[in-house]
Amino acid sequence: MFKLSPELAALFACLTPEQQQTLLPILESARDEESFFRELEKHSALLSMLSLLVASEGSRAATDLQAIVEELSQPVKSLNEMPWRIEICQQALARVHREENADLWAWLHVELAISLAQSPQGDRGWGCAGTAYEGHLYRVAEMVPSRPGVSEAQCLTCR
Repeated sequence: MFKLSPELAALFACLTPEQQQTLLPILESARDEESFFRELEKHSALLSMLSLLVASEGSRAATDLQAIVEELSQPVKSLNEMPWRIEICQQALARVHREENADLWAWLHVELAISLAQSPQGDRGWGCAGTAYEGHLYRVAEMVPSRPGVSEAQCLTCR
């Protein structure tokens, strides 16, 4: 039996039994990506359904990211929120690429750095959390001055 990746298994589960019966032999016989798509193109309804499912998954991920950004934009009510804020910052950063969205990437690193520095679970005397805090601010500092119209003096931190 063919072993499906978790992502493909999630898509596979959304298909009708007939679509699953059509797709499985294609997956099992494909030698490479090109042969897979060549065979899949012969089944236009299945290809359309898979395209729709992939697009809706991308849309859901964007919605999740937007929800995280909205949550991080809320004022902090308690320092006890910091471990949770650290977690959701890391989740968002896993989805954001510097090259594709530099402003959001930088903002998330600043939020993560601040959360690490203020976390009651970290060493506020510049232990592990302090090192991580500095690391995230330096990442942002390295990027910001290279942006057009932003001077070193406007940078978020001193080096």
